[in-house]
Amino acid sequence: MKLGTAIAEATSNDLSDPGVRMFAASLNPEITLNDALSLIVEWNGRPHFGNQLRPTDLNELWKQRKPASKLTENQITDLLIAQGLEGDALWAGGAPATVRRLVNQGASLTSAVTQAANRYRGHELPAAEPKQRRRIGHHFAGRVSRMSLNDVLGEEQ
Repeated sequence: MKLGTAIAEATSNDLSDPGVRMFAASLNPEITLNDALSLIVEWNGRPHFGNQLRPTDLNELWKQRKPASKLTENQITDLLIAQGLEGDALWAGGAPATVRRLVNQGASLTSAVTQAANRYRGHELPAAEPKQRRRIGHHFAGRVSRMSLNDVLGEEQ
Protein backbone atom coordinates (compact mmCIF):
# COMPACT_ATOMS: atom_id res chain seq x y z
CA MET A 1 0.00 0.00 0.00
CA LYS A 2 2.84 2.41 0.83
CA LEU A 3 4.43 1.83 -2.55
CA GLY A 4 1.11 2.47 -4.34
CA THR A 5 0.55 5.65 -2.33
CA ALA A 6 4.06 6.91 -3.11
CA ILE A 7 3.60 6.22 -6.82
CA ALA A 8 0.23 7.98 -6.78
CA GLU A 9 1.74 11.03 -5.06
CA ALA A 10 4.71 11.22 -7.42
CA THR A 11 2.83 10.63 -10.67
CA SER A 12 -0.78 11.62 -9.94
CA ASN A 13 -1.83 8.15 -11.18
CA ASP A 14 -3.76 5.78 -8.99
CA LEU A 15 -2.72 2.14 -9.29
CA SER A 16 -5.04 -0.67 -8.35
CA ASP A 17 -3.87 -3.25 -5.82
CA PRO A 18 -2.97 -5.76 -8.59
CA GLY A 19 -1.16 -2.94 -10.44
CA VAL A 20 0.96 -2.17 -7.39
CA ARG A 21 1.74 -5.87 -6.94
CA MET A 22 2.79 -6.13 -10.60
CA PHE A 23 4.94 -3.01 -10.26
CA ALA A 24 6.65 -4.38 -7.12
CA ALA A 25 7.24 -7.76 -8.77
CA SER A 26 8.97 -6.02 -11.68
CA LEU A 27 11.51 -4.32 -9.41
CA ASN A 28 14.97 -5.70 -8.70
CA PRO A 29 14.56 -8.22 -5.84
CA GLU A 30 17.29 -6.46 -3.81
CA ILE A 31 15.19 -3.29 -3.57
CA THR A 32 13.41 -2.98 -0.22
CA LEU A 33 10.33 -0.85 0.38
CA ASN A 34 12.41 1.97 1.90
CA ASP A 35 14.79 1.82 -1.07
CA ALA A 36 11.86 1.97 -3.48
CA LEU A 37 10.41 4.99 -1.69
CA SER A 38 13.73 6.85 -1.78
CA LEU A 39 14.14 5.92 -5.47
CA ILE A 40 10.69 7.35 -6.22
CA VAL A 41 11.71 10.59 -4.49
CA GLU A 42 14.94 10.66 -6.51
CA TRP A 43 13.05 9.94 -9.76
CA ASN A 44 10.59 12.71 -9.00
CA GLY A 45 13.47 15.19 -8.51
CA ARG A 46 15.06 14.37 -11.86
CA PRO A 47 13.89 15.61 -15.24
CA HIS A 48 11.74 13.02 -17.01
CA PHE A 49 9.27 12.92 -19.85
CA GLY A 50 5.64 12.58 -18.98
CA ASN A 51 4.37 11.60 -15.61
CA GLN A 52 4.60 7.85 -16.04
CA LEU A 53 6.81 5.96 -13.56
CA ARG A 54 7.95 2.53 -14.76
CA PRO A 55 9.73 -0.19 -12.77
CA THR A 56 12.63 0.05 -15.22
CA ASP A 57 13.14 3.68 -14.16
CA LEU A 58 13.61 2.59 -10.55
CA ASN A 59 15.80 -0.35 -11.54
CA GLU A 60 18.10 1.98 -13.50
CA LEU A 61 18.36 4.39 -10.57
CA TRP A 62 19.15 1.41 -8.33
CA LYS A 63 21.99 0.35 -10.64
CA GLN A 64 23.39 3.87 -10.56
CA ARG A 65 23.20 3.89 -6.78
CA LYS A 66 24.63 0.38 -6.33
CA PRO A 67 27.43 -0.19 -8.85
CA ALA A 68 27.91 -3.83 -7.77
CA SER A 69 24.43 -4.69 -9.00
CA LYS A 70 25.81 -4.48 -12.56
CA LEU A 71 28.26 -7.31 -11.85
CA THR A 72 27.21 -10.89 -12.40
CA GLU A 73 28.14 -13.68 -10.02
CA ASN A 74 30.23 -15.31 -12.77
CA GLN A 75 32.25 -12.13 -13.35
CA ILE A 76 33.09 -11.83 -9.66
CA THR A 77 33.90 -15.54 -9.35
CA ASP A 78 36.22 -15.41 -12.41
CA LEU A 79 38.09 -12.43 -10.93
CA LEU A 80 38.47 -14.22 -7.58
CA ILE A 81 39.70 -17.42 -9.25
CA ALA A 82 42.29 -15.33 -11.10
CA GLN A 83 43.44 -14.14 -7.66
CA GLY A 84 43.91 -17.78 -6.61
CA LEU A 85 40.82 -18.41 -4.51
CA GLU A 86 38.99 -21.71 -4.67
CA GLY A 87 36.57 -23.85 -2.73
CA ASP A 88 34.61 -22.44 0.20
CA ALA A 89 35.90 -18.90 -0.31
CA LEU A 90 33.96 -18.71 -3.58
CA TRP A 91 30.69 -19.46 -1.81
CA ALA A 92 28.13 -16.69 -2.43
CA GLY A 93 28.21 -15.52 1.20
CA GLY A 94 31.99 -15.31 1.30
CA ALA A 95 34.35 -13.44 -0.96
CA PRO A 96 31.79 -12.49 -3.66
CA ALA A 97 29.61 -10.80 -1.04
CA THR A 98 32.67 -8.95 0.26
CA VAL A 99 33.51 -7.77 -3.27
CA ARG A 100 29.97 -6.46 -3.77
CA ARG A 101 30.00 -4.67 -0.40
CA LEU A 102 33.37 -3.02 -1.08
CA VAL A 103 32.36 -1.92 -4.61
CA ASN A 104 29.13 -0.43 -3.28
CA GLN A 105 31.15 1.45 -0.65
CA GLY A 106 33.18 3.10 -3.40
CA ALA A 107 36.25 0.87 -3.82
CA SER A 108 37.39 0.06 -7.33
CA LEU A 109 36.65 -3.43 -8.60
CA THR A 110 40.31 -4.49 -8.71
CA SER A 111 41.05 -3.31 -5.16
CA ALA A 112 37.82 -4.92 -3.89
CA VAL A 113 38.78 -8.26 -5.47
CA THR A 114 42.30 -8.03 -4.04
CA GLN A 115 41.04 -7.19 -0.53
CA ALA A 116 38.48 -10.00 -0.58
CA ALA A 117 41.07 -12.50 -1.85
CA ASN A 118 43.53 -11.48 0.87
CA ARG A 119 40.87 -11.75 3.53
CA TYR A 120 39.71 -15.21 2.50
CA ARG A 121 43.24 -16.47 1.95
CA GLY A 122 44.05 -15.54 5.53
CA HIS A 123 46.60 -12.85 4.64
CA GLU A 124 44.60 -10.15 6.36
CA LEU A 125 44.93 -9.94 10.12
CA PRO A 126 41.73 -10.61 12.04
CA ALA A 127 40.24 -7.76 13.99
CA ALA A 128 41.49 -7.41 17.54
CA GLU A 129 39.23 -8.88 20.17
CA PRO A 130 37.67 -6.31 22.46
CA LYS A 131 39.12 -6.07 25.95
CA GLN A 132 37.02 -7.44 28.73
CA ARG A 133 35.39 -4.87 30.92
CA ARG A 134 36.91 -4.31 34.32
CA ARG A 135 34.60 -4.81 37.19
CA ILE A 136 34.06 -1.60 39.09
CA GLY A 137 34.20 -1.86 42.86
CA HIS A 138 31.59 -0.74 45.32
CA HIS A 139 33.43 2.57 45.92
CA PHE A 140 32.57 3.90 42.49
CA ALA A 141 30.87 7.30 42.76
CA GLY A 142 28.12 6.22 40.37
CA ARG A 143 26.83 3.86 43.03
CA VAL A 144 26.43 6.46 45.74
CA SER A 145 22.85 5.42 46.45
CA ARG A 146 24.06 1.98 47.56
CA MET A 147 26.99 3.23 49.69
CA SER A 148 27.02 3.57 53.40
CA LEU A 149 28.68 6.44 55.22
CA ASN A 150 31.43 4.05 56.38
CA ASP A 151 32.28 3.26 52.75
CA VAL A 152 32.85 6.94 52.02
CA LEU A 153 34.63 8.00 55.21
CA GLY A 154 36.38 4.75 55.97
CA GLU A 155 36.66 2.93 59.28
CA GLU A 156 38.68 5.68 60.99
CA GLN A 157 35.78 7.76 62.33
